[in-house]
Amino acid sequence: MHLGYQVYGKNYMLNRFGLPQRRERALVIAVREDLTLKTLEDLWGGFRVRLEATHVRRAISSLRPIAAGQPNLNDPLHIAPGFSELKSLKRLQMIPKDGGSWADLRHCPEARDILTPAMLRYISNGKLGSHPDVYGRLSWDKPAVTIKRECAHIGNGRYSHPEQDRLCTVREMSILQGFPENYKFVTSGLANIYRQIGDAVPPLISYQLAHVCEWILSGRKPLISSVILPNTHLKLEDIESEFDEQQTSLELPSRISVPV
Repeated sequence: MHLGYQVYGKNYMLNRFGLPQRRERALVIAVREDLTLKTLEDLWGGFRVRLEATHVRRAISSLRPIAAGQPNLNDPLHIAPGFSELKSLKRLQMIPKDGGSWADLRHCPEARDILTPAMLRYISNGKLGSHPDVYGRLSWDKPAVTIKRECAHIGNGRYSHPEQDRLCTVREMSILQGFPENYKFVTSGLANIYRQIGDAVPPLISYQLAHVCEWILSGRKPLISSVILPNTHLKLEDIESEFDEQQTSLELPSRISVPV
């Protein structure tokens, strides 16, 4: 304040703004005192994202099935690493589809053979805590869990595909992180690309923040239709009015052209 700025900070679950992921982050905006401070809440005032648009199903279910380690000529980034241990693959194959975890296997006759010593200790202590997320599958009809830096291995979190027996591909993970569906990563090695994705500020959200900045500097509120990052999973029809259909028709034309 003594430097002449207005400062606003708040914790948000970013799926509120369309990210198909439960990612909690603190957002801080500071503006000179001669400007009018605006926030993401102001930008979305009167509108909301349809719940199903924040789900894993809406984001990645249209991508073609692939096997772990299988190259994809149509999209080189729609690829997931293979398994170095057959035991890990067998464990994943046994985990229930659509949100299952290794904890679901604790009563399985093969549990002692298929689970790791650490998993068996958690079961013995009866304190699973957040550990079931390790080797877990995403759920189709929920947002993804927080995608973190070390998302390149199924043992690091709930990063396995809801149905297919593999880690989510680079393309799937990047879409869940709010990147455009045709985004190209320039680095060597799959692990480095996964790390870039996990470290990133979701572009779908930073694009909205850029529109907040534009509003602050210009004094003109952007149309809600203009704040959707092109080529991401979020579409115009995923936004609805919090008031009535008349307001929706005023602000959300049925067909628009959004410049890239």
